[in-house]
Amino acid sequence: MLIKSSRRTAAVALAAALVAASATAADLSTLTGKKYKGDLVGVSGDVLTFRTDVGAVGVAVKEVFVLDFGNKVAAVAGKYDEVELTDGSLLRCTQFKIRKKAVEADLLPAGDLKPPKVALGMETLFTYLRGADDPKAREKWKETFAQRGKRDQFVVRRGDVFEPVSGTVIEGDDTGESITFEKETGERTAYKLIRATGLIFNQPPRGVIPPTVCKVIDVFGNTLTAQKVELVSGGLKVTTVSGAVFEYGSLKGVAKLDFSQGNIAFLSDLEAQVSAPDPVPGEPHFTYLRDKTNENAPLKLDGQTYGKGLWVFPDTTLTYKLNGDYREFKALVGVDESVQVASSAVKLTIEADGKVVFSEVVSRKDKGRPLTLDVKGVKQLKIGVEREGLYLGNQIDLAEARLQK
Repeated sequence: MLIKSSRRTAAVALAAALVAASATAADLSTLTGKKYKGDLVGVSGDVLTFRTDVGAVGVAVKEVFVLDFGNKVAAVAGKYDEVELTDGSLLRCTQFKIRKKAVEADLLPAGDLKPPKVALGMETLFTYLRGADDPKAREKWKETFAQRGKRDQFVVRRGDVFEPVSGTVIEGDDTGESITFEKETGERTAYKLIRATGLIFNQPPRGVIPPTVCKVIDVFGNTLTAQKVELVSGGLKVTTVSGAVFEYGSLKGVAKLDFSQGNIAFLSDLEAQVSAPDPVPGEPHFTYLRDKTNENAPLKLDGQTYGKGLWVFPDTTLTYKLNGDYREFKALVGVDESVQVASSAVKLTIEADGKVVFSEVVSRKDKGRPLTLDVKGVKQLKIGVEREGLYLGNQIDLAEARLQK
């Protein structure tokens, strides 16, 4: 598994900050199944040092699976609404407002603990559901969401029926209690948010996005998809992949940091629809191979071999059906080291539901490039490879190409 340097850096920076503040009781689990219980007492390079009953133990940051602070997620009592961000972060709130392009979400408390301060922009929103504590409402919401189109939707409830109105959310008013909504006819009207059972924002894929470092699970019942975590004034500041910012006044508000890579689908394990020129009689014909090159060797970039990935021949297009089930596409892209011709190059183009989210020339002389793309809500992912100039080994590796839920 490819481990991003940004993930290691953020984990080390976070651990160092925690140690600087005070010893932190925690449970540590590693990717290899080892478990440690004790206090986080030191950081040296990429190693976390724990003080356990049998002495100090050092664990490499890249081996961390989860860091559990022992704070329990509070049970939900009463009604709450749910906000989902474009990066998959889920928030439980008691009040939701939109002032101009800024969003105000009052998060659920947990006992005497105050929820984190939140800074959200309208561009981070994916869905809002009122009364998310009601199982029947959640089921109806799933049905409504599955039928969404290519516009925003203002959803009202009439009895047991959810009725969506398609259009565009322009902005909120000065009070945050009403929004300007442009219908498909072009007519603009003011809708009070209190009338909404739900909102669906048709946010287009943003293309290249920051990679996920970890999931932050807090005691208030929120789950954040973090690109950055840092200690601020004895608490934790979390910046999500979507750009939303959360500030916890105390580490008591954080349950765990999950560095696991669950819910992953490798492209080499999925079926693709292939489009390529017809084969020429008497000549070798390739489109793409899974987990190996045309020489039956592992993919290799920058001296590192990879057990999973795609080797794609030029003038080939691969189309994958995602059905809106994933939020990120990740890969390390480059021309394989087995290609001896330094001038070899291809143009790699990736489309999400017809929108180009990446298009660049990749050459043999370049180092492998880590790529993280936004595919939240995307139904179809298309990967196209075009040769640059004459054929001189213009194949491309998509090492560790994978989809993350």
